[in-house]
This record gives sequence, C-alpha cells and structure tokens, in this order.
Amino acid sequence: MGGAPGWNHAGSLVAAFAACACSAGTIAATTGDCPGDTDASGWVDIEDFLTVLGEWGCFDPAGLCTGDVNGDGYVNIEDLLAVLLNWGPCPAAAVSAASAGLDFAEQMLSQEAARFIITKGEVDAAYAHDLWLGTYDPADGDVVILPAEGYIGDPSVNSLVGAMLDAHDHVWAPLPLPSPADKALPTVDQFGTLHVRPVPLTLTGWDGPYFRLTYELLDELPQVRVTSEGVAGTVSDTLTANFRITRKIDYVIVSPGRVMIGKNVSVTGALGTHYGIVAGELDGAEADPLVMRSDFYYLNSGLDTKLDTFYAQMALHDTDGDGRISINDPAEQLAIDAAPGIIVDTDQNGFVDDFDLFLAHYDVDDNQAVVYDAVLAGGQPVEFEADLQLARLIDEANPDRDGDGLPSTPDDHSLGWKDGVLDVMDTYAKVRGRLAFAVARAEWEVAHGGSYQTVVHGPIQPGLGEPAVIFEADERELPEITVGNFETALAWFELQVPADPPAAPVDFNAQVAAGLAAGGTLILPTGDPAEINWEAIPYGAQAADDYFDRPIYRDMTFTNVRIPMGLNGLFENCEFRGVTFIETEPDCVHENWNFAGALEQVEIAPGSGIFIYELRFPGVTADLHGVPVPDTKLFSNNVRFHDCTFIGSVAGDTPLEHTHWRNHLQFTGETRFYIHADDPDLDGQPDAADIQAVINAMDIGVLQELRKSSILLPGWSAGIVAFTSDQEADPVDIPEVKLKGTIVAGTLEARGTLDFHGTLMTTFRAVAGEGPLFYGGHPSDFKTAIGFFGPGDCDFGRITLRDDPDRTLPDGIPWHLSVEPAP
Repeated sequence: MGGAPGWNHAGSLVAAFAACACSAGTIAATTGDCPGDTDASGWVDIEDFLTVLGEWGCFDPAGLCTGDVNGDGYVNIEDLLAVLLNWGPCPAAAVSAASAGLDFAEQMLSQEAARFIITKGEVDAAYAHDLWLGTYDPADGDVVILPAEGYIGDPSVNSLVGAMLDAHDHVWAPLPLPSPADKALPTVDQFGTLHVRPVPLTLTGWDGPYFRLTYELLDELPQVRVTSEGVAGTVSDTLTANFRITRKIDYVIVSPGRVMIGKNVSVTGALGTHYGIVAGELDGAEADPLVMRSDFYYLNSGLDTKLDTFYAQMALHDTDGDGRISINDPAEQLAIDAAPGIIVDTDQNGFVDDFDLFLAHYDVDDNQAVVYDAVLAGGQPVEFEADLQLARLIDEANPDRDGDGLPSTPDDHSLGWKDGVLDVMDTYAKVRGRLAFAVARAEWEVAHGGSYQTVVHGPIQPGLGEPAVIFEADERELPEITVGNFETALAWFELQVPADPPAAPVDFNAQVAAGLAAGGTLILPTGDPAEINWEAIPYGAQAADDYFDRPIYRDMTFTNVRIPMGLNGLFENCEFRGVTFIETEPDCVHENWNFAGALEQVEIAPGSGIFIYELRFPGVTADLHGVPVPDTKLFSNNVRFHDCTFIGSVAGDTPLEHTHWRNHLQFTGETRFYIHADDPDLDGQPDAADIQAVINAMDIGVLQELRKSSILLPGWSAGIVAFTSDQEADPVDIPEVKLKGTIVAGTLEARGTLDFHGTLMTTFRAVAGEGPLFYGGHPSDFKTAIGFFGPGDCDFGRITLRDDPDRTLPDGIPWHLSVEPAP
C-alpha cells in the first residue's frame, strides 16, 4: 500500500474538497462559531494574535479586514480581547471536521459505486452485502466494474469495499501521519469494515482540523454506516450516518435512437440518447439526436416571429446550454443587446426564456401574468385562450409547491398552483433535469450545419450542481439499453400466463367464451370491405402502410392471458388483469417481413366511396425457417387497445428484428393502468372499488413484479395515442393515458393527453441497409416521438413525463450503483 506523494486521488479530490471547504468556511471555524480564529485553522493562537496586531486600525464595513474578529468593521482592542479569551482549540472545529468527513465519505462512496454496472433490478440487503464483499453470484445478473477515474486503480478489484480501499489508498498528503498505527491503513477487517487513514483539512498539517473514517456494512439493511471522528487540536467529536446502496435511474427517457419532444410536453427528469455515435447516423437533413419544440410556437404568428429572433440569439449566446439568457452574465447579455424589446426578462426572475416572450405577448394589463381561467383566477378577465391544454400543463405543474409532501393543498394554491394564472410562481421549464448525449457536440453541429440549439428549444433546469447539457456521456452517465437486457424479466412475465399454443389457444378461447357469456361482444372479420373491422396502420393515418381486417373484442375481462400470434385484434373497453402477454414469431428477420401480405385500399370508382383491399406487393414472400410465407400477419401481432383498463402489465415475445408494421401495439382512447390500491388516480373513478378489490386479491410478490413495468415490449413498435383533447372540455372529462414504472419498447410514439411516471426506454437502433431499412431509408426514420411538432397538428393535448427514482427496476437493465443518505 501507500499512495503517491501529494493530493492525488481522483483528480486531486481531497485537495479540491479541502480548498473548497476551507474557503467556504465549511469545516473551519468562523467568527461565529470560533471567535478569534482569523485564519480558519481550528485554533486561536499566536497567528491570530499577530494578524490582529498587524491590521490594527483597519476599517472596512464590507468585512475585508481579516483581523476584524467581531465583525464591526474595525480592528481594535475588542478583537484582541476576543483572541485572548478564546485562546486554544475551537470546539466547533471538531464537529465541523466530523461533518466534513461524512460529506467526503458520501462523495467517495458515490464515485466508487458508479463504477459498478449491475443488471439485478433490486438491491436488497443480501445483494448489497455481496456487492460490498465481492461474493455476488452470476445468477443474480451481471456485474461490470468500470476503471477508476482520477487515479490508477487496482484492476483486480471485484468488490465495493475493495474499490473504496483502493481509492482511499490514493488519498495521501506529504505529511507525517499522526499515529504509527495509521501506516497500516487503509485495511479491511474480518467483518468487512474499512478503516482508512486520517484526512487533514488544511494543507499545513495535523495541527489544523482533520477527520478519520470507518465504513461498516450493516447486516440487515442495504446500507453502509460511516463513522467520522473530527479532530481539532485536543478536541474531538464523532458523527455517524448511514448510506443506502441502491440503483436509481433519474432518466425519464433513455434511447439508442433519435428523440423528439414536441409541444405541450413537460419533462421532469433527465433525458438521454446514444444517437449519432454510429457512422452515418448524423447524415441527412433531419438527423439530430434530439429535437425539442418550444411550447409557445404556433399560438400567434407575431409571437412566432419573436421566438425565431430569440432562438437565433440563443444559439449564439447561451453559454451554459440551459435554454435561457441570464441577465447577469456578460456573455449572455449580448443576446439582450442584439434584440432589445424582444429578449426581455418579463417575469423578473433574472433569466429570459421563451416563457418571458409568451408573457409579454399576452399580458394585456402589464402585470407580468397571463390569466387563462376567469373562475380559477377569481373573476379576472381572460387574456389567453389559444391553447388551454398548454395553460393547464404550466399551471398544474408541481402541485406540491411548498414542498411539504402534500400536493394540491391551499398553501400550494397560494403559491400559484392551479390558480388560473400563468406567472413566475409556476417556475416554468420545458425540462426539469439534464440532457445527456453520447455524441460529441462538435460532430453533431458539423453535421447539422450550426448550433444544436437551433433544434433544441425550451428552458432546462438541472439539479443542483448539475450541468444542463452533457456531451460524450460515458457508461457511468448513460448506459446503453438493448433488447437482450430484458430476457430474465420477460421470462417471469411469460410464466404467469398459460402455455397456449397459437394453433389451439385453448385458454384464450375459454376466456373469450366467458366474456361473451358475461355480456361481451365478438365481431369476427369476414373479408367484406364494407365491414367495420378494417383499419389503417398506423391507426388514424391518412397515408397507411397497411390495412388489417381485425377481430373486435368488446366489453370483456381477461386474466393472465396470452394473446395468440396472428390475432391482430382490436380490444375495446376490456379489462386485463395480471399479465397480458402478446405472442409473436421472434424469428421475423427476413427483409420482406414487413411487406409480405401488406394491403392497400383501392376505390372501385372515383368518388364512389366503395373500396376493396388488394396486395400492395404482389408476389412478395418472406422466409421463415426456410419456408416462404406469403402473409406474415399470421406470424405477427398488430394489436390495438381502445379505452381499456390494465390492472397489471403488458409484455410479449421479443422480435429479433424491428418489423414495425407487423409487431405493433397501440393504446388509444382512455387507457388506464393501475397496480396500487391506494393510487390517487383512482379517486373519482366509478369502478374504483372493483379495481382495488382485484389488486388487493393479488399475491404481494406478483404485485411487486408487475409494478416494475407497465409495458415491457423490447423490440416492438408502440403507439400511445389519446386523440381526444378538446380545448373547451373540462380537464376531468378529457381522456388521459396513465403509465407507471419502466416502459420498454423498440420505438415509441405518444400523442394526446398522457401522464408517464417512470422511465421510457427504447431499444431499437436502426442500421442503414438492414432490417426495416433493407430497401432504403435512414436511421433517423425511427425515433421516440412525444407530442406534436407542427402547426398542422392543431389540437396539441398535454403530456407530462416524470421520473420516479424510487421505483424498483426490472432485472436486466445495466445501470450503475449509487448511494444516498438513508432516511
């Protein structure tokens, strides 16, 4: 053991920590907690005495006289007396040093835990114990340990305590240790407890304050207890804190492909994409890794012109990438100078963003607020009616305004929640989190032909101490998700449904028969072009890729059901309990799989309104295990759920190729997902008691697994579309799709009025010349698209995306460990 000379751990972590702590007064005594300690050494001694004498007579009300111990602006006899009366070690310095030790330990734990990429969904006490000691079993999933950062680590490290020992072994100062026993440190005892060398908090040696740390794994909890002894001279104090070993994803979207965030979309959480790191992905006119549309375009042509001016200046002068101009930043102020009267801090919060331009445009009475609902606003005249869904999205964001854990209270209302007024109290942001890109900024902008901010619009409010935008994000920041990560999780879901063969789906047919007996309806297709079963794909598209003659299942209840391959059905107003497993042929890799059997709609005579359906690609077949297949619909599943309720989760077989016409699911109308009996979203639902009874009857272990993911469909194309978003309707009457947990699909499109609480993960990375791009096209054709993007979209709806870092993740997702203070 024994580290290199100097402060050399993790990019001089200790030196930076100590310097920051000392300069900020974090760990050194101040005039408030240790009068007389002018140099923040933790001692009142001869150095402080000489400082007061050396500055005798100094006068500065701003507090720049170092010898001004009592802060009255003068250095005089009162300061000298304070030094003499407080001579010796500062009692508060020991406490501050111990507190600094806990902060330092948390940083070290976080840094080293982030090296461990695991795939097990839940870190319980047993697994935390195995990770700490390196005794984990391959049956619990993969563990990949990334190289150390900031120092040359031991490549043989296989445990978290080993990584911590290695890291602390590189924490060293060129000072004699205070005790001979310290030379044997760091070390791990027989109980797995890590003991490390003391860490001084001044560069002058051990005469100043320092701390000693031990890290002890708790037996019955996934936690590490840190004991920090702070020492200042002859005074010592000890503090302890527990830190939980966990695995949290604070991302609301993670995708290998392009991401598009449209109008009327509010994002709370990080957003990350790997798009652009593969050769050729950035080529093309619309191949940006992220497109994010301002919420305030297409409301008024005059406002659009002002927004154009604002974003042109943003691309030139927004130095930190947060989508707003700081009025106190000289570099960013150039944008204000370039567009006087347009780029103005209307809400007077110190920043200019597109919300300021919106307020200025619609604020009739010039009070820095815009009224959209006269009733909620106590009778004030309405100033904005162009998009009431947008107004509600902004006004109803963050219902817990006072942070007391109780949303929608009178106090929250007094702080601007749902008060019918849009103003500074709504703390508007397009993204409350950070943006992370695997691609380099320069590569993106060279391919784009300009600043990425010409297509990424809206203010970004990252967490405290976080950057708004990260480029070249590595595995620690943004692990990549693939189809293969979910095999274990999907195996559990499939075990919950009967092994129903496609050729003879006995259980499915029995559940349909029970549904019919209970008053449900089944409408089977006959092939007649005039029947109601025909449907364009995608649903509602004017230029359809294909047409399906669907069987329709209406008003039925299914429990742990396997939907047979080739069904291609429409389920209306049905209830699904437990697992709904969608069956398909995984080996759908032939280049013609999308096209074999595809239909087009042909009008018999112009203007007749009478149609027939003919093969779109006559003679085209796909290969399946060496056998030509003229119609791959029989070996796939294109299913639509309309106004359905899921008390559980949707999962399915994993296609080995992304055949988006064939293996495609759509959720339309008022789709509801519930898996918690105390879900506040059940309030007011007419069938709340029935839903709660179903949930309460489920096994707790089953519930825990179901809660990990509402939709687990890696490799599938999914669409969540709630078309009804009437501007004049009461918000309660507008159908809203609600999803929770980890939502997984190959690609995803979501429009309308939706609320996601969790993480959306997509798995498909399109490759030119392969799969659905075999016959042409570009990787940018496949994307995760949330919301609407152009003026022709008209009624934009409203979508909220909120991360839920406290949820338990499905097994298989490669993500790094993290630590957090235990409650």
